Amino acid sequence: MGQHRFLVHPPERLAPRDLERTFLAGPDYVPWLCRTRPIEGGFLIEREASDSGCLHVPWHVEGHGKLVLTTGTLVERATPYHLEVELARGKINQLRNQIAEWTGMGMLIPDDVSANLREATRQFARAATSQTKPELAAAAATQSLRAALEATEALVRTFADQAFVARHRQAPKLASLLGVNLGTTVPTGALGDALSKAFNTVRIPFSWHDIEADEGAARWDRCDAQLAWCEARQMRICGGPLLAFDRRGLPDWVCLWEGDFENLQELVCDYVRRVVERYKGRVHVWQCAARLYSTEMLELSEEDRLRLAVRAIEVVRQTDPQTPTIICFDRPWADYMRDIPLDLSPLHLGDALVRSGLGLAGLVLEINVGTEPGGSVPRDPLEMSRLIDRWSSLGLPLVVELTLPSSDAPDPRGRPVIAPMPEALPGGWTAAAQQSWVERYAPLLLAKPAVHALVWNQCCDSEPHDYPHAGIIDASGRAKPALGTLARLRREHLQ
Repeated sequence: MGQHRFLVHPPERLAPRDLERTFLAGPDYVPWLCRTRPIEGGFLIEREASDSGCLHVPWHVEGHGKLVLTTGTLVERATPYHLEVELARGKINQLRNQIAEWTGMGMLIPDDVSANLREATRQFARAATSQTKPELAAAAATQSLRAALEATEALVRTFADQAFVARHRQAPKLASLLGVNLGTTVPTGALGDALSKAFNTVRIPFSWHDIEADEGAARWDRCDAQLAWCEARQMRICGGPLLAFDRRGLPDWVCLWEGDFENLQELVCDYVRRVVERYKGRVHVWQCAARLYSTEMLELSEEDRLRLAVRAIEVVRQTDPQTPTIICFDRPWADYMRDIPLDLSPLHLGDALVRSGLGLAGLVLEINVGTEPGGSVPRDPLEMSRLIDRWSSLGLPLVVELTLPSSDAPDPRGRPVIAPMPEALPGGWTAAAQQSWVERYAPLLLAKPAVHALVWNQCCDSEPHDYPHAGIIDASGRAKPALGTLARLRREHLQ
């Protein structure tokens, strides 16, 4: 059994809930099954493997909120590691490697990045040479992390600016798609005008739960109205996910067939076929499956979930061979694998599906920031960039679906089990904080050539929804400031 010991100064700085979120991962970024427990002055993390690995831990940095930070590769040893020192070492290493890579591609590094990197390195040297005095080492490492994250923010912002300039030399307006998931909303009036100005694409979920709440009694009126609204504005339409393994994706009555996989598969195939036959020729891309690892509704094995997803793709391809098909992976950092034994990580499953000959046209990464369960602890922009680069290695276009809250308050129309993480941002989640996050991350995603579409994954807070206060329209029907940011990005960069 592999063990790593870490000292934290002061020990109470790492909250018990964050200790539960901490994991070790190998060089492929796939988390190992882990167990963490507090020890005197810090914590111990155990897993079956004895290989070297990187620690991923939610860590609060002044001015940046709580972020998942990553150490460098650590070997097992009897002497405990100083957590703050190793987090600073890991971030500086990431930063230096990324600067080297982007410089090799012709990027010009601004002076503020270099200055902050020098300060981060200087403070890290103080921390690394003061480890016999934990208080001094922790203070210097904290200053190093702040400077490194300032450099990270400036570096990624510069990358996006220079990447847009380079891409606009080829095309004044990019063909990338900027979309919104309508959910159950049928836009009208000023709301419809605001959405059509900001977005060139719409996702219509075709939720089995909503369409066929009662077995054998399908209701298509809302979907028909949503489709008509999109067509009147000549917007691109993504349909699906046709199969989503969560409470909003599956009708309640499906649970009656949980122990009968063959009949359950027939029900899934029949529903998918009916949707595709009804809307074939009007939908531009089909999202076939999503929420593959959700256990809210059906206790299925990993193999059976994959079988159902593959059958959904096959049925779509047979029924509508001309329309591209895509599949969605939520929580692509796969943090949950620290607690759940799985044979394939999302990235490895995506690779297997790409190689399977199913004819997939793209992959979707669903990232719901700052909420739990089912969401992700925030990452800094460089970690987001590295995630996109890993998935782009599979060779298919990527779609990124995003949400994040605009309030820490209870949300009466959201799902009661999902709550915001108020500690994730300095000052908590607000509409202004949501907009600031979009301003920092959306340009990076749209500037990446591998990202063909960015979709805001929740439209209106006034309709039933998953993630608290994560819509782009508030509960009273007013556009949030983030919508204006997205509309500006479309005007400046997209068709």
